[in-house]
Amino acid sequence: MAQTAKRSYTTDKFPGKECNNVIDNKLDPVGVMRSPSECEVLFDHYVRVTFDEAFSNLFFRKGGDWAANELPNLDQIKAVGKGTEIQCFRLRDTDKGDFNYDMQAHPTSPNGITWAKRYDSLTHSSSGPVPYEKLKQFFYDAKTSTRIVLYTDINAVSASMTFYKGGHEILKIPNTFLVIRGPYVAANTGGGEDNVTEACLVLIGKWKSANVKKESDGTFSFQTDGLATNASPHLRVQNIYMRIECNKEMQDRLLKEIDFAKLNELLR
Repeated sequence: MAQTAKRSYTTDKFPGKECNNVIDNKLDPVGVMRSPSECEVLFDHYVRVTFDEAFSNLFFRKGGDWAANELPNLDQIKAVGKGTEIQCFRLRDTDKGDFNYDMQAHPTSPNGITWAKRYDSLTHSSSGPVPYEKLKQFFYDAKTSTRIVLYTDINAVSASMTFYKGGHEILKIPNTFLVIRGPYVAANTGGGEDNVTEACLVLIGKWKSANVKKESDGTFSFQTDGLATNASPHLRVQNIYMRIECNKEMQDRLLKEIDFAKLNELLR
């Protein structure tokens, strides 16, 4: 049985909070995770609760038309990556991970029924096989209309998007640094042009200014760096990264429902 680590070391304090910043590691000393300090637990919970409040009016959280593939975890963290105490705190370094939603239209919802009928119509309207490009376009439209993925991160190092066919646009939304979106965007998981989606990137807080660049292969790329520094205090939010994957109509709705003023409270 592994022995409990006895070495005492500390994290930064959570500014404005009375908390114990000593790390009393109760986890396996040879593992990659350690126990969090009380200050880290309080800070993590504060960030998650603020995200939850800022997203409380999102339409997919109401009613029974959407089923969850993934929901954010609001439980108290029990583990944090070793060595993270010397850098800016990030949710992804904890055992609860980032604050993400992955929602699918329920098959019996009006949206789910509509796309099921469209698929039946497509596959039964022709005497022969459906052309590949037509089928590919259908699945792209169906995916972006029946699935919503919302990724978030704090103190992000960088942010990027690749647009395979252009069509990107920059939106002006109060309390944001930059909002850029477009169709046929490379997936976070890779997969090339056969795995594209429609996506919107929302950046808040400290980021380096950047422009969209046309590449030699005809794609358009956007890449910027977060300006979060590892100077103390580490338990603060310097920037927020958000990526919304769904069609433009639902993006517009979500962007109106997100409480960006509440998210900006994290930066104070």
